[in-house]
Amino acid sequence: MALALGIGLLIGTERERRREARGTGFAGLRTFALASLLGGLFGYLDDRLLIVAGAAVVGVFAVAAYVVNRDDPDRGITTEVALVVTYVLGVLALESPLLAASVAVITTWILALRGELHALVAKTLTERELRDLLIFLLFALVVMPLAPNQSFGPYGAVNPQLLVRLVVVLMAITGCGYIAQRLLDPRVGLMVTGLVAGFISSSATIGAMSIRAREQPETWRSAATAALASSVATVVQYVIVIGAVDPGMLPVVAPSLAIAALVAAGVAGVFAWRSFGTRPALSQQSRAFRLWPAVGFAGIFVLVTIAASALQERIGTAGIVLASSVAAFVDAHSTAGSVAAMHRVGGIDATSARLAVLGALSTNTVTKVVLAWTGRRVDYGLSVSLGVVLIAGSAWLGLLFG
Repeated sequence: MALALGIGLLIGTERERRREARGTGFAGLRTFALASLLGGLFGYLDDRLLIVAGAAVVGVFAVAAYVVNRDDPDRGITTEVALVVTYVLGVLALESPLLAASVAVITTWILALRGELHALVAKTLTERELRDLLIFLLFALVVMPLAPNQSFGPYGAVNPQLLVRLVVVLMAITGCGYIAQRLLDPRVGLMVTGLVAGFISSSATIGAMSIRAREQPETWRSAATAALASSVATVVQYVIVIGAVDPGMLPVVAPSLAIAALVAAGVAGVFAWRSFGTRPALSQQSRAFRLWPAVGFAGIFVLVTIAASALQERIGTAGIVLASSVAAFVDAHSTAGSVAAMHRVGGIDATSARLAVLGALSTNTVTKVVLAWTGRRVDYGLSVSLGVVLIAGSAWLGLLFG
């Protein structure tokens, strides 16, 4: 009941401020608090008929207020709808308090950001950006849930659910980079995007930035910075995955991963410094969410998977180190987790575990090199390729420390 009252007070406070600013309005702090409290009381009584009747009464009041204020030039139905939502949240507070509280905060934010949201839609968001966003939402919310999670084709390399998820992730990465460029300095925006996206997939980030470097040649240094920054996230994620599975294995790989992290940060830093020599701007031809390049990347991912599976079949059980290295063509982090799990139960000794992790890091670098050239831009492809090879090579220096 306290939560129900608090929800009404929260949303009502925002509406009260809005009413004071306009000088008109039918509902303020007390009305919203009472509506939410009424919902809480009916929810406590757990009578469905009372709950529906209460919703009908609140709805009638909202409609009546809308009719009474029909002469207001700034008339809308936001407050009326918010009052009904507040009543429903009051009812929900008794059954699902966490959900009710979360939705109440989101509702208040939507109400409070009226001017910003209107400006975003009317002045900031272009028609093309809206279409791109709709395509992204179509894949993320419709296509991905419906895609079958089964493997087909040679070596089971074609998994529709995985491929659509990969397309969505890649589109999300390019979208985040686009948004970051619009909100921040284009160079800083891409670098931050690359670092964050690297925790999702460094390979996908490198592929996404390769596409951006092709579409906006003047930003290739910033794109390379983002790609190399994603490699910093790769090394950090190695530490997180191994530490979560087998903390005892961390001292074994710590020297190699520490050197790789330092080199990755240094290489990314050099490109960041060089990119600050120019001031690239968003091209008029740039897109927020790119579908077909993402689909092309997924196709390359399938080809790499088939090649890796074929190689692994030929190798057979020649050794965990070699098998882990081959598997890392597709996903190095899951391979590192598997190696850590085997080390934890004594299925592999420390030396072999370290070699398996380094092998996975190295072969995954091959995938990154291939993806760095998907945009067919020589300066980006060459720079990122040299950078990731240097990072992988430096990790092997850790063997000199034990």
